[in-house]
Amino acid sequence: MDAMLEASGFSAEYPNVNVEVIQVYSPEEYIQAQRMHLLNGTVDITAARPESVVEYYEAGYMADLTGQPFLDVYDSNSLQNITFDGKVMGIPGTIDMLGVYYNKTMFRENGWEEPATWDEFAALLETIRDSGVVTAPMVNGGREMWVMIMDTAPFFHGMLAADPDVYQRIERGEARWTDPQMLDLFERIDAFLKQGFIHPDLVSLGMDDAHSLFLVRKETALIIQGSFFGEWFTSYGADFEMGVFPMPYPGLTDPNDLVLPLLIADHNFVVSSSPNQDIAIKVLEAISTPEASRARSELQGTITTSPAPGAQVNEYLQLFFPIMERGYRTLPFFWVEYNPAVSVQLNQNMQMMVLGRMTPQEMVDSLQAELERSR
Repeated sequence: MDAMLEASGFSAEYPNVNVEVIQVYSPEEYIQAQRMHLLNGTVDITAARPESVVEYYEAGYMADLTGQPFLDVYDSNSLQNITFDGKVMGIPGTIDMLGVYYNKTMFRENGWEEPATWDEFAALLETIRDSGVVTAPMVNGGREMWVMIMDTAPFFHGMLAADPDVYQRIERGEARWTDPQMLDLFERIDAFLKQGFIHPDLVSLGMDDAHSLFLVRKETALIIQGSFFGEWFTSYGADFEMGVFPMPYPGLTDPNDLVLPLLIADHNFVVSSSPNQDIAIKVLEAISTPEASRARSELQGTITTSPAPGAQVNEYLQLFFPIMERGYRTLPFFWVEYNPAVSVQLNQNMQMMVLGRMTPQEMVDSLQAELERSR
């Protein structure tokens, strides 16, 4: 924060303002401490994680920023998840995006091309599987259970692209996980899992193992992951040229209709109970400047929502810039759209499906039961 405020000129303009940052060291600790400070009115500015934004708005914790001139630096996609009832309640921070990392050198050597539609992606996976060049087309580290849905992310995102309110209707009780369209979703996922596209050791692989297989041993050609893994890949390095292409999904037949799975990782807002709202708004104005954006990118190795020319992120994050510049419509990651308890249950169930120990019907029954239990 100090580097951002200094780069923006805020520190020089307001030398008597002391900005104290409260540090925590895990997501769980962050949310617990944040809620305590919000309830007690002991913080002026804070950043809401994606799963907390709606809750904090409904609780009245956010001050209305509508009409503030500095909001003009953000595009409508960046502001959509922090806008409620036509009011802008905060500013977006950093961006995470799902894409398909691939071994560009291997693709070139074998005449494989980036797919632009779902049919092209499915055909590519079949070609790679049947080539004998790699053990399996894709890899991920499924031992960390949250990763279990990454290889099948096209199906979950495709459902959202076709029906953006689908998961929220289930959450509100207006639909059910056991409805026919959700059963069909998992039947298609189950069929996909059985086609040999995913590394056979998925469930037992940690992320370090998966990265080693992808980056070093070349046992796979693709890995569906987020831009947040750019920093991980930097630590390992690759002895080949890497590329990233937008993630196709079922139902995508025209490349121009692509919807990107893009998530604002954090939303900074002024706390409504803050006695220092005027200066807190000035802080948000300062961190919205190109200079502060550049400082944040360089310091944290992240893509910001107000990207500045010359921002020095690592080479893997830079692979996402051309995709973002194409102006595709975006939707948030599907897993922030439904109940956290259901998310945990889904990850556990996906391990069972991969191992052939759970049917699609058992999957939807389990998710619905977990949703009802968690209410």
